[in-house]
Amino acid sequence: MSESAGTILLLGTPQPLMRSLLSMQYRLLEVKDVSHLRRVMERVTTVELVLVSAASAEKAEKLKEAIHELRNVEPLLPILLDCPGLYFEDRLLYFDRGVAYIFSYPLDVREVRLMVQKYIAHARSLNERMSRFHAVQKELNIATLVQKSLHPQKVKKGAIRFTYIHQPYYLLGGDLFEFIPLDDGKAALFLLDVSGHGFSACLITMAIRTLLGGLATKVTDPATVMKELDAHLCRLFFRLPETMFVSCIYVVIDVSTGTVEYANAGHPNGYVLDMEANTLHCLGSTSLPLGIIETNRHETKRLEVEKMGRLMLMTDGVYEKGHDPEGNAKRIEQLTTIFRSSDYHELDPLQMRLKQEIQKEHPTREDDYTMLLIEWGEGNEHR
Repeated sequence: MSESAGTILLLGTPQPLMRSLLSMQYRLLEVKDVSHLRRVMERVTTVELVLVSAASAEKAEKLKEAIHELRNVEPLLPILLDCPGLYFEDRLLYFDRGVAYIFSYPLDVREVRLMVQKYIAHARSLNERMSRFHAVQKELNIATLVQKSLHPQKVKKGAIRFTYIHQPYYLLGGDLFEFIPLDDGKAALFLLDVSGHGFSACLITMAIRTLLGGLATKVTDPATVMKELDAHLCRLFFRLPETMFVSCIYVVIDVSTGTVEYANAGHPNGYVLDMEANTLHCLGSTSLPLGIIETNRHETKRLEVEKMGRLMLMTDGVYEKGHDPEGNAKRIEQLTTIFRSSDYHELDPLQMRLKQEIQKEHPTREDDYTMLLIEWGEGNEHR
C-alpha cells in the first residue's frame, strides 16, 4: 500500500467483491453503528471517504442515522452507497441525505475504482481549501480584535461627553471614527466611510488613521485636514484596480466659545442641536468625496451654539435600506426626532434609544454602520 493511499470508512457489511477491490489500494476501517462511528471519528483523522454498504434497501434504512451524522462532520467526507435493489425514489432520498454517489449493479470493477479515486481526490482538495479557510478565518479574528482595540474610548471629561454606536457588516469594517482632544478646550470628531466592505476597506482605514494621527494635532482647520487626506487618497486609489472613494466629515468644537467648524466631503448630514435655543443645524456636504479628483475644493463652515450643544454624526449604513429614498428619509427623520427630544445630560439613555431604533427599523444589514454622539456645555464638568 502506498503512502498516499486513502483511508476508507466501511459502514455496514460490504459485498465481498467490493471489499477485495478496495483492500488492495486503501486502508479500510469497519464501523458497525453510530456510537462506534463517533468513537472512530474522534480517534482517526485520516479518513477520506465513507462507503455505506447494505444488502437491501431495508438494511440501508437502518444506517440513515449514521449517514446523517457523517454529513455534519469535519473534515468533509464524501459518502458512497453500495446497495443493490434501490428504486429510483430511494436513490433520490439518499442523495438528499448527503450520499454523493450510488453504485450500480452488477458491480463494474472499473466504475468502483474510478469513483473511489475521484471522490478521495475531491475530498483531499476540498479539505485543503477548508484548512486554508480556517487559517484565514483565524487571521481575520485577530485583525478584528486589533481594529476594535483602536476604537476611541467613550469620553466623560470636563465639559464633554462622547459615545458611539458601531457595527461592522462583517468581521472587519470600512468605517473609521476618532475623538481627538485638542488644545485650548477644543475637540475634534472625525467619521469616514470607505466604499466597499471587509478587508480592503479596513486596510484603507488603517492607512488613513496613521496619516490622521499626526495631522489633526498640527492642523485644526477642517478644510485643510480634508485637503491633505484627499491628496493622499487620490495617490493611493490611483494605483488600485477598482474605483474607490471615501466619504468623510470632520468637526472641530470649541467648548469655551460654542463655535462648531466642519467640512463634509460627500458624507451623510451631521446634526448639531443648540439645546438652549432648541435649534437643529444640519452639517451638509461641502465637497465631493475624497479620493476621486485632486482638484476637489474643500470648505470650512462655521456655526455658533450658545451654551449647551449636542452633535450626531452617522454613516449611511445607519438608515439606508436598499434603493428607497423615501424610506431612508423617513428613517433619518425618526432618528433626528429622538436626538432632538432627549434631555441634556442624558447621553447614555439617548444612545440606547437610538440603537434600539436602528435595530428595529433595520434588523438585517447590508453595510457597516456607525453613529457618533457628543455633548458639551455648562454643567457637564460636574457630572
